[in-house]
This record gives sequence, C-alpha cells and structure tokens, in this order.
Amino acid sequence: MAKVRKNKNMKKFNKKLVYIEWGDAISNTGWMSEKEAIEWADSSDWIVKNVGWILKENKDYILLASKFSEGSEEYGLLHKIPKTWIKVRKVIIN
Repeated sequence: MAKVRKNKNMKKFNKKLVYIEWGDAISNTGWMSEKEAIEWADSSDWIVKNVGWILKENKDYILLASKFSEGSEEYGLLHKIPKTWIKVRKVIIN
C-alpha cells in the first residue's frame, strides 16, 4: 500500500486516493455509411484509467487531481469526470 510522506510544514493531507476507470467520449472524423457508423460505435470504446486524489465529488461528477506539490500545496493534472462515465472505482488510500 502506498504511503504519503508527512511534511511538518504541510497542512494535514486528508484526501482520498482512488483508482478510476471511465469511458471517455470518442469521435471519428472519417466518412462512412450508416451501417459502418453503427458498427464503429458498437465496437469502439475508449477506457481511461486514472489514479488521483478526490478534490470534490457530488451527484454529477468527481474531480480528481493526479499531481500534488507539497511546496506550494497546489494540485495538477485535473480531471472532472461525469459520474455516469465511471465504470470501476477502487479506494487506494482512505
């Protein structure tokens, strides 16, 4: 299990670290028949795998930060993911 290093100068770090798999929207810019378009849609998925700290969560979305800077106490690599897109969710650190 991952361990967060404690820094005396840092405020208490009490964010939940999670692993999320979610289905992202995809597009195809080519031309195709209706049948080909439906076959493409039925056979194409874009599953994204993220690990991050939960900054905010409500009924509509989850806001993850995959980077954290102890020095500035700032977050980076943010993802706002609609809840309905989430396929798998596992808590790494509670």
